[in-house]
Amino acid sequence: MTLLVCLRETGRVLLLADTRISGDVGIKTDSGPKLLSVPIKVSQGSPNPLPSVSGVYGFSYAGSTLSAMSAYALAVTCLQSLVTPEVPRLPSTEAVADLIARIGTRYIREVGAPFECFVVGPADDGAAPEAYCVRTVMRDGLATLGTAPLDKTRRGFWALGSGAEPFMAFIKAGAPWPSVTASVIAFIDAEIDSRVGGHLQAGVCNAEGFSPYLIMKPLSDGDGGEIDGSFLGVSEHDIGLIDGMEVGADVFGPPSIFREGVSTSHAIAGSQGVYRGYWRSPDANPRTQDDEPS
Repeated sequence: MTLLVCLRETGRVLLLADTRISGDVGIKTDSGPKLLSVPIKVSQGSPNPLPSVSGVYGFSYAGSTLSAMSAYALAVTCLQSLVTPEVPRLPSTEAVADLIARIGTRYIREVGAPFECFVVGPADDGAAPEAYCVRTVMRDGLATLGTAPLDKTRRGFWALGSGAEPFMAFIKAGAPWPSVTASVIAFIDAEIDSRVGGHLQAGVCNAEGFSPYLIMKPLSDGDGGEIDGSFLGVSEHDIGLIDGMEVGADVFGPPSIFREGVSTSHAIAGSQGVYRGYWRSPDANPRTQDDEPS
């Protein structure tokens, strides 16, 4: 299982998760992607079509990896092949969440293993991003995935997964945290629940769409040391270059590594890559009294 956190801040929504996937025999991997981009492309079905439109929404899941990833893969394939006789437009986040729920219902019934997820995306009117929770409910005696919007009128966070209750107890028992993200990192590192662990993966949805972060951490103590990056739980070393190109993403890490000129531990075109001041700290948006858990 896992811990998923959906955090609403002013003008954006953050998705946070651990990277551990476990099963009946224990831990299967500590490098499991659970927070994924949902690319969408819409074209006009016409002899003289208008230019297609595209966007990226976000998906994060807890529960059965087989059920969730099957639903995700089929939904993404459908969403990259949308056509309309009208002027092309992106579907609403609610429609994307409903699609994942419909497809996911089939898989949780066939596989016999449920999952739950968050779906996030830009709003139609350019306002604050939309966020939906997809969870299993019983209808006519059958397991069915239902969708519910997360309140846009307040800042705060929601948690899903087997680690949700232990996480809530953890943050209530501890000292005030500088941010929700800091509390998630501490909970993952503490391994209070064996089903939650590994590393942090995170992504942000704003008015332009969703994008995962590259997570950075020091390889050694003290200033001037190398730092290591991971993308959705997998080391950037293992991902490597793709036809001479690297995965480009905003960077997320502890404030101690946010210094100009610090080198990453991977090579780009034979030389050390240097990331400068655009990095984002997990404490860039400190928790306020309004950020109460639901």
